[in-house]
Amino acid sequence: MTRSKKLAIAALILLAIGYISKPDRGGVGRCARIFAMPDLHQFHLSHRPFLMWELFESPKFRFMISPSDFSRLDAALKLNGYPAWTKGGVSYGSVSHGEEPDEDYVYCQSKRGGYSYTWSYSAKESRIYAIQFP
Repeated sequence: MTRSKKLAIAALILLAIGYISKPDRGGVGRCARIFAMPDLHQFHLSHRPFLMWELFESPKFRFMISPSDFSRLDAALKLNGYPAWTKGGVSYGSVSHGEEPDEDYVYCQSKRGGYSYTWSYSAKESRIYAIQFP
């Protein structure tokens, strides 16, 4: 095998490792650390990694959540200083949702330490997003 083929294979392996270890694929534990919510695991969030990402995106997470766990998470967010949910969509990096009239997304946002922490939820899809913007 030539040196250039070895380098190409090594580069592909490094890209694959980077893709797998991308921060938005960190699951509930990483989300809990970033959003300063250590009890996040109690809400039975089912991790759904993003299919698309950019190299230098801010951390973002996508989970499946039951309606009862969403109600409990809503209460926890309010205790952590988040305002009431507002109807509307969120766009960030390679993902945009809630912009269409037939979508039922709501969101709430808190700012601290120079960052914006946004949660977005769809009851119809049982999906919740957590996004940290600089």
